Amino acid sequence: KDFGATGDGTTDDTAAIQAAIDAAGEFAEVRFAPGTYKVSSALTITSKDNLTLNGNGCKITQNTTLTKTFHLSNVYNVEVFGFELRGKGDETIDTSTSFNGVAGIYIADSINVRVHHNFLTNHAGGGIRWMTTGEAETVCQDINISNNTVRGKGTPYISALDNTFDAAIGSVDTYDYLDITIKDNDVSDHCFGIFAAANLAGSYHISDNYVHDIPGQHGIYCNPTNNTDISGNTVRNCAATGIKVQIRDNALFDGETIENCVVKGNTVINADVHGVEIIGDEGDNRTFGKTCVVRNNVILELEEAGSRGISLTQFQGVCEGNTVSDVKGYGIYGDSVSGQISHNSIEDVDYNGLQLSPIASEVLHVCGNMLIDCVLNSGSLLGTDSRTRFYAYVKADYTTPSGPTLYCWGNTFKSEAAESVDYDNALRVDSGVTTYAGPNFNLTGKPYFLNGTNNYVAHGFSETPYQTRTGAGGIDLALGVDTIHIASTGTDALTLLDGADQQKLYLVMTSDGGDATLTPSNLGNGTTITFDDVGDSAHLLFTNDNWYFMGGTATVGA
Repeated sequence: KDFGATGDGTTDDTAAIQAAIDAAGEFAEVRFAPGTYKVSSALTITSKDNLTLNGNGCKITQNTTLTKTFHLSNVYNVEVFGFELRGKGDETIDTSTSFNGVAGIYIADSINVRVHHNFLTNHAGGGIRWMTTGEAETVCQDINISNNTVRGKGTPYISALDNTFDAAIGSVDTYDYLDITIKDNDVSDHCFGIFAAANLAGSYHISDNYVHDIPGQHGIYCNPTNNTDISGNTVRNCAATGIKVQIRDNALFDGETIENCVVKGNTVINADVHGVEIIGDEGDNRTFGKTCVVRNNVILELEEAGSRGISLTQFQGVCEGNTVSDVKGYGIYGDSVSGQISHNSIEDVDYNGLQLSPIASEVLHVCGNMLIDCVLNSGSLLGTDSRTRFYAYVKADYTTPSGPTLYCWGNTFKSEAAESVDYDNALRVDSGVTTYAGPNFNLTGKPYFLNGTNNYVAHGFSETPYQTRTGAGGIDLALGVDTIHIASTGTDALTLLDGADQQKLYLVMTSDGGDATLTPSNLGNGTTITFDDVGDSAHLLFTNDNWYFMGGTATVGA
């Protein structure tokens, strides 16, 4: 107010505020008195070093359409905090992907800028944006945006899957940026929540933000660079993907990889496309490398048919410890993956719990995952690719120069709800995959199906996927198969000799031509086991010179 600003909410204070900023020397603080300041053009801070703008809780309202409020350009070591900034709010909003120039705080070609503890609302181009224009030698770097609350226009101005390039917090375009930190912000009602695009850059650190009610696009969108960290964020209610991390076409030379990209400890609830999506560029072989990690994320309540809890493309890293539940599509979907998919919990999904296409000549480890009540409703999807707890398939062009190798062990397949008629197999592997499998734990009513070439099997698996016992007769233990399909042709009597110590068998009726009754030579907790409906099953263990019925839906006779 020393420069004539009134702060009464009706007088145009633009010139007075601009005069105060222009007069500020190095290491100065421009401190606003409490009040409401009306402005009619952008407040520019150009070529300033070591400056503090302290809003002191004041409110600034922008009175001109398509106008920034604060415009920082070519500054160094500037801090902006303590403001409530309200945009004009009647800017043209359409589905154009061109930035309309509106932002509460706009940062260009600047270094070491800290924007924190501000409240921004009613801006239709974005709350806090940054850009490297190319007009100066300076690249935007060391930008820290924290503890801000940003509210946009929301619906009905923004419709689902519109792309207005409006972001609560984000870059303006895919120029070069270095070391951008976005932390502890609360953002909503913009087309994008956080939009962290880049061409070639240092690192992004996006952590502990609350992103919610995003009506147009993704909660968090990031073009990753080496050493990118997206962690501890909560994303709720967005029209597209909760967290989408995508290598841009021009970000790397062909065949290069992103390293040390970590997506961990995030929670995504109710996204309309996918929960967490990691996308490389298959055409030019730009990949997420072996040091990339997707870990300990929680994805819940994806209600759109065909959605994916976690979607991985061109990914060679580690996906572990994630929880995926209540998804109307796939649990974890991997297209062109290698590395490790381990110790994930996947429950209550309509399609496959795991669907993975390994990369040719590469190794994929799938271990320690828990898959409960998957394939609840694959609906009208055709074929076996949507009817399996874990399905591994190979693209036609991925069999040369050699097919992929799959190590599959320690996984548990379990049914707690009634098994869907769509459910075919606990584990299915297509031809072209060299599989090393076992031990896995199948507590469902359906068998494994291993159709890959050169299947090396240990601890409860077999090179032969299963044995089919058609009609009456004995179960052939000499085949070394632990899964037996029973196809009855009438009232069939089946026999079973003693097995080896700790040997396990899984028997399931797959074709019902009449009741089939199995009489083992020695059954420690009964005399007979009867299968009278398709899906009737029995888990048997041989120990202490007897077979024992360990569980299943078949009937045990006393």
